[in-house]
Amino acid sequence: MHTQWTVSSPQPMSAYAIEVARRQPDQTWCWLIGDPFTVGKHTAA
Repeated sequence: MHTQWTVSSPQPMSAYAIEVARRQPDQTWCWLIGDPFTVGKHTAA
């Protein structure tokens, strides 16, 4: 999965963060959020 997020300070930018969800043997979820700069980075001009 991936999500887009936006930061307004100190320099406006938006990025896509990679997220990984894995169901554990006990049926709970382990949620990992990866490096937001692996998919792409968009800085304001």
